[in-house]
Amino acid sequence: MANVGKNIKALRISKAMTQDELAEKLFVSRQTVSNYENGKSNPDIDILVKIANVLETDVNTLICGGKEKEDKKSEKGSKKSSGISCSL
Repeated sequence: MANVGKNIKALRISKAMTQDELAEKLFVSRQTVSNYENGKSNPDIDILVKIANVLETDVNTLICGGKEKEDKKSEKGSKKSSGISCSL
């Protein structure tokens, strides 16, 4: 889950949302959101689901990254047979 925080931050910014706004929707503090984004702590599965809903994405995208990461993997010739192709 090394990139979860980076993925949360990128998606939050793409939605033009502040840490305060995300925190309010999740019923957590701004500092908690900051800790997630900076990798100081990881959200549990319940919070990941809530974050995904607020940011209008799915949990897999939060954990593995967006389509652009998959496109880069495809360009490098990486082929996976499973639906999930990320390293945790």
